[in-house]
Amino acid sequence: MWDEYTITTYDNPWNPYTHYREWLKEDFRLGYNTPALVANWSLDTDEMSQSMIDWEMKRVNDEILEKFPLLYKKIYKDPAKNK
Repeated sequence: MWDEYTITTYDNPWNPYTHYREWLKEDFRLGYNTPALVANWSLDTDEMSQSMIDWEMKRVNDEILEKFPLLYKKIYKDPAKNK
């Protein structure tokens, strides 16, 4: 099992796990639309199992982090792992 995380921008103060609505509103206000970016880069299909979808989301998050390291960062579902 992998350490569940998602991505967020450095300038968004909200945690998408604990305050999703506020995080999403700020993400849109800042002009990023991160959920659409993740969806556009994802290759998931209706035929995929949940574990395959989880793997795909990890792959997409890692790819976005690699492409935009100064804009995006990881944020873990387990708050103890966030720096």
